[in-house]
Amino acid sequence: TTLGFAYGGTYWAGHIATLRTYARGLTAAEVKQNFLAQAYRYLATDVPSIAGIKAWYRADAGTSTTTDAASVTTWNDQSGNGYNLSQAGAARPTYGANCMNGRPCLRFNQTQYMNTGAMLGITGDAPLTVFAVCTTVAPSQVQRLFSLGASNTTGTMIGYRSHGNFASTIPYGNQANYGIFTTGVVPRLTLITLTKTTGPVNTSVTLRRNGVADTTPATPTDTLNLTNSILRVGAYTDDTVQAWKGAISEFILFDQ
Repeated sequence: TTLGFAYGGTYWAGHIATLRTYARGLTAAEVKQNFLAQAYRYLATDVPSIAGIKAWYRADAGTSTTTDAASVTTWNDQSGNGYNLSQAGAARPTYGANCMNGRPCLRFNQTQYMNTGAMLGITGDAPLTVFAVCTTVAPSQVQRLFSLGASNTTGTMIGYRSHGNFASTIPYGNQANYGIFTTGVVPRLTLITLTKTTGPVNTSVTLRRNGVADTTPATPTDTLNLTNSILRVGAYTDDTVQAWKGAISEFILFDQ
């Protein structure tokens, strides 16, 4: 067996986190179980070496407390860029010592969220990619996972929101407008990936849940124009209603 090289002289150019070989074909359920069990560990592997990383938050590092059920005041950026998240008072999430596959998390109760103190320097129609490992305790409720931007003016904010039954939307500025609408219930442990390239939202955003792409476009066709790149995790930047209700173990944002 050769890893990273194929017959004929073609080499692999990229990262390999895990390789498993089985002596039989796996069922769809087994494939899914393998993916979910490894999702958290995949993301925690040497992420700062990947070009374009802007912010990286992981529950097993950089939290102001590691005491179960204690309030978290700061969640420090592990990318080295210093975009730390913070919160005070009752709006602070709590620390969970054993949430996902034995790993820690931050728990949000739909009134809690965290903000960066500084803008991330992502402006205009810049590309971006977001990875989030999360769960929910209320899959039938509307919830907001994150947003980048600070206005509900059309085209000035992007984020992720779930609808009832956990259908998902990508708000693109005004919260009444969505770039993508997907249906289906998200599993309890979910890897959400949002990728934005340049161009109108209905042709430039891809949403993946546990590796499966769902790109059903909807209105509007506005081009993103970020003038304020404050990041909020657990809610929208301009509105804390219907914030996240569940756990977040890892959140990574790239400017590509």
